[in-house]
Amino acid sequence: MARHVCAFHKKTYGITDTEIDVVADTVLTQDGSTRFMVPPTLNKLEWAYVSATNLTKARIYCPSAERKRTTLYLNKLSADLGTSGAGDPRSMLHKDYTFDPTEHISLRVTVGGSADEDIVGVVQLYDGTEPALPTGEPRLVRATSSTTLEAFKWTLVNITPDEQLEAGTYALIGFVPISDNLIAARVIITGQVYRAGVLGFKGTETNALKTLRRDLWEKHLYGVFDHKSLPQFEFLSAGADTDEVVYLLLVKTA
Repeated sequence: MARHVCAFHKKTYGITDTEIDVVADTVLTQDGSTRFMVPPTLNKLEWAYVSATNLTKARIYCPSAERKRTTLYLNKLSADLGTSGAGDPRSMLHKDYTFDPTEHISLRVTVGGSADEDIVGVVQLYDGTEPALPTGEPRLVRATSSTTLEAFKWTLVNITPDEQLEAGTYALIGFVPISDNLIAARVIITGQVYRAGVLGFKGTETNALKTLRRDLWEKHLYGVFDHKSLPQFEFLSAGADTDEVVYLLLVKTA
């Protein structure tokens, strides 16, 4: 059930098949400023996302793909992460591609234009397993935060539920993160090394609830926690947002 989402960002234009910088990650090992090392036990590609106004091509670069003469192209994405409701904006073209353990991966893009723009990529690695969801009635919990996010960096967000959870143990099986300029969010659960993530909802909470995309509401076993150790989140935003909302889908297991 292990998953980890990592990110890339660069502000530039007029580049051809060029690696862009990694967003600093406290979990994955980085090779210089543009590459991550694939963990030995987390070496499958689950999904990826890349966005730039003048994006022409994007691909995940790694030695194993070069050896196999496989190009890990990502589909060009124009869907707004916010209010368009345009379906699943993730690239699933190479789902379950198996990387060599500990090889380095980077994101190479071709972008046109005549002025700097923000080029963003998000990649989720996983171990290829999908444990069964716990039995029980799912419950939806709304939580908020007023953290000031730092643009294009993972910012730790501590949440406060609207209503205190009753004593017990809970499984997190889904979450929807929302803020004005959100790109993605990942969850931190006590005792887990990796941080599974989803693409965020950019915009207002009202619009998010009107146009929820199915990729934001997939059910996975993200982890288990007790009522005294709520999950934390890290938000990746394009701006200095100060108002965050997270909807958590929980099953009480004990």
